[in-house]
Amino acid sequence: MTTPVNMGALAAGTGIAWDTWLRLLDPFSSENHARLAEEAQALIRAQGKSDNPAWWAQSVAVAYEQLLGRRVPGQQQDGSFAVSLGKTLPLTPEELLTR
Repeated sequence: MTTPVNMGALAAGTGIAWDTWLRLLDPFSSENHARLAEEAQALIRAQGKSDNPAWWAQSVAVAYEQLLGRRVPGQQQDGSFAVSLGKTLPLTPEELLTR
């Protein structure tokens, strides 16, 4: 079982404590990610305490899927993993565009 990254942040961002999320989402445990996120977003909107319900709903759905063992940290909805890489260059944006 994987514990979501920051339960306190989820509770603060959604207005719903994690133990309450478990109770609210358990009836939807067999649903896919999109359906979990949809349900979470509706519940967050009903609370009226979040300025970004869609973003928090995705976080809640991922955390719940991790708890169920359907997803590990870093895993995408389709089961794949993505990697990104960045590099800082000693140039201004104008210099970079010129080059």
